[in-house]
Amino acid sequence: MLPGMSQSAVTPKGRVLRHPGDLQWLERRRMQAADLFAQGKTKAEVAGQLGVSAQTAGRWYARWRGGGAAGMRTARQGKPAQLGPAEQAKVRRVLDRGAVAAGFDNDAVDPGARRRGDPAGDRGGAPSRARLAPPQEDAVEPATPGPQGRRARRGGDCPVGCRGVAADQANAQTRRARLCFIDESGVKLTPPVRRTWAPKGKTPVLRHRYRRGKQISMCGLLAYRPGDGDADPATWMGFDLLEGAYDTRQFIRVLDGLGHQLGHQPVTVIWDNLGAHHAGDLHAWAATQPWLELAYLPSYAPELDPVEGLWANLKGCELANRCCADRTELIATAQVGSIRARRDPDLLRSFLAGTPLTL
Repeated sequence: MLPGMSQSAVTPKGRVLRHPGDLQWLERRRMQAADLFAQGKTKAEVAGQLGVSAQTAGRWYARWRGGGAAGMRTARQGKPAQLGPAEQAKVRRVLDRGAVAAGFDNDAVDPGARRRGDPAGDRGGAPSRARLAPPQEDAVEPATPGPQGRRARRGGDCPVGCRGVAADQANAQTRRARLCFIDESGVKLTPPVRRTWAPKGKTPVLRHRYRRGKQISMCGLLAYRPGDGDADPATWMGFDLLEGAYDTRQFIRVLDGLGHQLGHQPVTVIWDNLGAHHAGDLHAWAATQPWLELAYLPSYAPELDPVEGLWANLKGCELANRCCADRTELIATAQVGSIRARRDPDLLRSFLAGTPLTL
């Protein structure tokens, strides 16, 4: 225990409670840690003797190795003055001249109680009666309510081809192109929790191996093409996985694979406004692909993306409450769900039917 520290500052397990704002107390504890390091104590021994975490002892050891005992002291308290003596004197002279000299109407500026500029006349109780200015004839609105307007609501029709949004979709029918929606999502070893069945009185408990690291990113591709006559739309699904996040290089790889899978037939890709979707390298590459057109959904409109239905389906079936042992099992589980969805054309069409969009 450090000198001057009461018994109440130590928990029953020997851990020292932090004293917020007591910088001198914290510096004394760091200096004691420096003495222990100089005696040859290890970080674990210092952490146990002073009752701090291993991370804190590690930070102290790095500071002690870099600057010795001097490196353990508090560098400074507060921010240094940004004005030099000459600038501070100039500010004082401007304030001493008063507010009128600075262009104000009066000197009713209060630099301090009972000093020059103190508005003593404004002190006192509230006025005995209300002081209201007389109403003006043309500047006061009547108290009666005005006519009722339309309630705030979103328009019922959400066309993809409206002005400034997915303009390239307008010629998709002329090109007999597929409309391919692309979206990304992520999964971790922490399972998506969903409602499930359990014996009465026994709440299900999920035990998973949470590990730090990169998440698994999924990229879903749903392509539709209108059928002939009254036939159902033709469907196609693609699925991609990788560790980490998708960037411009990865999106070019996905689009190149899409072209090979569909035989470089005309395709209009529709996706959201992610920054990587607008990258210059991606647009330069797309300009060299005659079969490919890029279009974008409105901002903050996930209800227009059929791939959102795919993510809800995967995370509500195969991935729901699934505690995977490692990333290999997590990837395999996601792939099993994608294969199931790919083999069900009616399910893929239901994702499009769940949006306000029509082919």
